[in-house]
Amino acid sequence: MRNPTTSLPELENLVVKNADDDDFLWQIFDYPCDTLLHGMSLGWNYTTGVESYLSSWSTEGDPAPGRYTAYVDPHILIKYGETIKNRMGPWNGITMSGAPDVSIDPMYVTSLERSTDMVMYREDSHDQSLISRSVVTIEGETRQLIWNSQLQTWTVYRRTVSDPCDAYDCFGVNAYCDGNSPFCRCLYRFVPNDPESWRRSVWSGGCVRRVALNCLMMFLRYSEIKLADARNCTIRDEEIVLEECEAECKRNCSCTGYTRVDISGEERGCLFYHRELIDIRTLLTGGQDLYIRLAFSESFRAGSIRELPFFSFSTILKVTDDFAAKNKFGEGGFGPEYKGKLEDGQDTAVKRLSKTSSQGVEELKMK
Repeated sequence: MRNPTTSLPELENLVVKNADDDDFLWQIFDYPCDTLLHGMSLGWNYTTGVESYLSSWSTEGDPAPGRYTAYVDPHILIKYGETIKNRMGPWNGITMSGAPDVSIDPMYVTSLERSTDMVMYREDSHDQSLISRSVVTIEGETRQLIWNSQLQTWTVYRRTVSDPCDAYDCFGVNAYCDGNSPFCRCLYRFVPNDPESWRRSVWSGGCVRRVALNCLMMFLRYSEIKLADARNCTIRDEEIVLEECEAECKRNCSCTGYTRVDISGEERGCLFYHRELIDIRTLLTGGQDLYIRLAFSESFRAGSIRELPFFSFSTILKVTDDFAAKNKFGEGGFGPEYKGKLEDGQDTAVKRLSKTSSQGVEELKMK
């Protein structure tokens, strides 16, 4: 540190820097306490190792750090101690998934800067003359406040935690909250992990698949939802069509679902899930599409499946035991028919085109 000086620039960010350069050695905006002001950011600076986060007061009259904190990870996480109470994210190019719909917000614009050096989240007002701030309260609620000059007081513009569906993980994995009674429901083709607890409205055990996954898969689309927790997902951030996202997920047997990374303007990028899905809820506005993987045998019962898959010839040989005579159960104008089982145990039938078929070729063309 050479000839350190302090200054209070226009944004009222108290800084310490060397007298002969403009690089900050320390700035108060890195330590926002319970309040996020215009010009502040939340997140990690990987170069300096500084993490900026909000911390509630201990009590209404005591500004010592309380139990509630708000982090950017790169989701926005509201924690009570080390327990996550609420989550918003991932970032979708406009806002955090599950956050209030800022596309129709006349007051605020949000942004996320992400690179190898940092991940930083900001909230700015469209009207630069507007005096506003975001706080995390001693009850763990996040609020956006606007200064009312006529009343000389802060008024609440928006709360981000408002109903039971915002609570993190109270419904367990592979379930979603839709705000109706009962609040929690299993995803389609999933069943309660503990049916008895489920009947008592204890949903924390979550849901399990009716049929275990294998590499034969289909996808069911859920629309207008808050995306599942994506902190352990993989991202392909480039301009590709949605069908390429599906194809890439199909090529990876560990992929449990996918969605768009960026829905601003021209949609781009893919986000891939590889674990159980958690913290999903329906939204009235601002929701997104999530494509959830099902075992292929479940797809025969699903009404919103996008397309039927192709089976490789090697898979068909395995299913029918090389078209074994013991598996032949009939023959029609198309050719012989064989029974078999898919990897998940689902019974299936295979028609094999006969060289002497008088109708098979034309029938195949029509299909």
